[in-house]
Amino acid sequence: MSEVPKTRPPLGKALFVLTALALVAGGLLWHNTRPHRDGKPYSAIEHVMGTRATVTFWTDSDSGAHAANMVFAIFREIDEQFSNYKPDSELSKLNATAHEQPFQCTGRMWELLNTARAVWHTSDGGFDISAGPLMHLWGFYTKRQELPSDEEIATVTALVGLDKIAFDDDARTVFFPQQGMMLDPGGIAKGYAIDLAVAAVRELGIDRGVIDLGGNMFCMAEPPPGRESYSIGIRNPRAKEYQTILGSVAILNQSVAGSGDYERFAEIGRRRICHIMDPRTGHPVEGVAHVSVVAKTAMAADILSTAAFVSQGSNLDALSEIDPTAQFFVVHINPDDSLSTMTRGDLWQALTIEGVTDGTLE
Repeated sequence: MSEVPKTRPPLGKALFVLTALALVAGGLLWHNTRPHRDGKPYSAIEHVMGTRATVTFWTDSDSGAHAANMVFAIFREIDEQFSNYKPDSELSKLNATAHEQPFQCTGRMWELLNTARAVWHTSDGGFDISAGPLMHLWGFYTKRQELPSDEEIATVTALVGLDKIAFDDDARTVFFPQQGMMLDPGGIAKGYAIDLAVAAVRELGIDRGVIDLGGNMFCMAEPPPGRESYSIGIRNPRAKEYQTILGSVAILNQSVAGSGDYERFAEIGRRRICHIMDPRTGHPVEGVAHVSVVAKTAMAADILSTAAFVSQGSNLDALSEIDPTAQFFVVHINPDDSLSTMTRGDLWQALTIEGVTDGTLE
């Protein structure tokens, strides 16, 4: 999937110790410090889809290894299809040729694109997988020495917008009216891959564990032995240490995803550029430090964390139509650089930032 220059450790950097299993990714920390009455869990790690994937299952070693291999195979398969960095991927071929003639999509590609189109409408254009040209403009693929001009931004923004792309639902084709348009499903594909993996693991009879892909996590229906749920810590977005958290939330049979301005960014001069773009303005999103979302599925959490970040939490009513059970935690950056929080849902009561104003949406 999309990879951008980083000045911190790669998204999904993990830390394992003998007495506890801790994972820091996407502003999230999964920690389980109590001893396991049923023995140690089976864990495996693989670098795939441009990030670090970690699986942990409470089962015997043979079953755990089989499940892990299946999960990683699914992630590799999705990467082969949706990567922007593999010239033979279906996505790369679509981006390279759709301005010349309509590109016919496979069923899986069309399913993902249809979901993205629906979310584009729900988010009032804030979630837009056609925003790839803006990532190029702002120096996430090639380093820039100067900020883009207003004219450059206007020119590139004219290439962005799913409403400008021709989708033929009968023929399952995509056509770009202008050369330079492109699709980048980075804000949806990881969640989609996790949901496929969860379904496959459940078919094996395993429903106790965590599947993590670069900070997008799904915590399965059965909790770790001796516990009632999975404990997910939310990282303090302004703390220097990765394991400094605001607090933790209890997750069970749900997914959690986070978006932040502190882990993936480009630098132009002395200005740090957030990797999340507002496709409607052509500018990087400002005023938000972090968003966490808990939802029924990994794809919903993936989508909603990005969409809520772009909107700075202003359209949670509309976004909740995607998953009415979704719960949101938004950390705003105030004009004086202090932080304030806004929440929806009762999961976030344990999260606090010293000196921060808290506000709750009913």
